Amino acid sequence: MGKTSILTKYIKNEFSLDYKVTLGVDFLNKEISKNNMKINLQIWDTAGSEKYKSLLQSYYRNTEICVLTFDLTNINSFKNVEKWYKDFINISNIPEKNDFPFVLFGNKSDLIDDIKVKEKEVKKFCVGHNNMPYFFVSAKDGKNIEQSFEKIGDIAYNIIINKNKEDLPERKYLSIQKKKNPIFICSC
Repeated sequence: MGKTSILTKYIKNEFSLDYKVTLGVDFLNKEISKNNMKINLQIWDTAGSEKYKSLLQSYYRNTEICVLTFDLTNINSFKNVEKWYKDFINISNIPEKNDFPFVLFGNKSDLIDDIKVKEKEVKKFCVGHNNMPYFFVSAKDGKNIEQSFEKIGDIAYNIIINKNKEDLPERKYLSIQKKKNPIFICSC
């Protein structure tokens, strides 16, 4: 799907065709600024293989944001988004499912001639899932990588603001790491 490639492009501005499959979970951090406040995003890059699913379930709980990722050149990858979405909802014990922030990435947008998933299909899925924001991205050329993580940063900022209203005037540094697993990136 390219989750690791997307994250490497975002965090290091690098791309390589020589990535190894993620085994279990990798952790990445990025500090961003929103409204004169620094926010540390902790991003968990998870294995997409079904054989690691039971291992990953413990990481679902207490997540603040979930990013679902699929391959625009693979229709089955997109069809699996619904399954990953439902698995995440069921396992994570989200109290208010309609308010939980999901973001959808369709990777490999640079492979224009090979794209199999149409935007109208993606839009229909997202509208049916609480108007989930979606981005067609390319880890290779960087298309929409910054914009998509800007949206994630906005969501993170709003989560933090809502949880820390009482002491915001004194704080200049906030962390999305309030819970164990702040941002969870999974593939379909």
